[in-house]
Amino acid sequence: MAQEKIHVGARVPKDIVDKCVQKYGNMTNAINASLELLIKQMENETDDKCQQTENTCQQNENTCQQNENNTELIELKIRMEEKDIRLKELYEQIKTKDILQEARINDLLGQLKVKDKQLEKKDSQMENLTNTMQSQAINIHDMLNQKALEPPAAEKKKPWYKIW
Repeated sequence: MAQEKIHVGARVPKDIVDKCVQKYGNMTNAINASLELLIKQMENETDDKCQQTENTCQQNENTCQQNENNTELIELKIRMEEKDIRLKELYEQIKTKDILQEARINDLLGQLKVKDKQLEKKDSQMENLTNTMQSQAINIHDMLNQKALEPPAAEKKKPWYKIW
C-alpha cells in the first residue's frame, strides 16, 4: 500500500543542503530522515516529560508521606512529653509519700523507745517490790520462829468461881 505523500518546500542554507545531499543522496531522503529523528526526539521529550511528571508526582507523594510522618512524629513527641510530665508528677508524689512514711516510721521508733524506757522503769520497780516482799517474808518468818522458840507464857489459872 502506497503512502500518501505531501510536497514540502523550505529555504535551507546551501552548506546544509550540500552536506545532506552528500550523505543521503537527495534532499527528500535527508528531510525524511531528519523528520523521523525529530519525531523520535519529540517522543523522547514527551516520555521524558511524562517521566518528569511521574517523578514530580512521586516526589510530591514522598513529601506528603514525610509530612504525615513528621506530623505523627510531632504528635508522638508531644505525647511523650506529656507522659514525661506525668511521670515527674508521679515521682514527686512517691517522693512525698516516702518522706511522710519516713517521718511516720521515725515517730513510731521514738514511741517504741519511750515504751522501752517505761518497761525498764516498771521492771526495776517490780524488782524493788520483789526484794521488799522477800525482806518482809523473811522478817515474818524470823518473827514466827522467834515466838516458837520462846517459852510459852505461864497460863493464868482462872479462879475457881469463874469456871462457869
